[in-house]
Amino acid sequence: MFADDLIIFCKAESGSLNMIMNALNQFHTTTSLKANLHKSQMVIGGASSELHYQCLRATGFQGSHLLLKYLKVPITAGRLTKIECSNLVDKIIARVHGWATRHLSFVGGALLINSVIFGSFNY
Repeated sequence: MFADDLIIFCKAESGSLNMIMNALNQFHTTTSLKANLHKSQMVIGGASSELHYQCLRATGFQGSHLLLKYLKVPITAGRLTKIECSNLVDKIIARVHGWATRHLSFVGGALLINSVIFGSFNY
């Protein structure tokens, strides 16, 4: 959630969608603020076109494709390809090459690389 933008994740089923819509309606009742259906979008991955249509109809949101990036890596509904991860991999490789010029033992270099890769992954 950032300022007036909100991303909600749930399973594409009527029970989950009903709970989300109830929460949004309760928020509207409490605060007098309402989600703009013309600006609201729903991204559904890995579902049949019939389920996709049912979810859009139940919420009143518009269908969309997920085009968000986090740490320059796209957030998608499916698995990431090598090309989509290339920015993150290039950053890690650039750091490793920078360390190659330093006088590190094999164990020290391996430990440094391991900590940066796992640190980037966890971040």
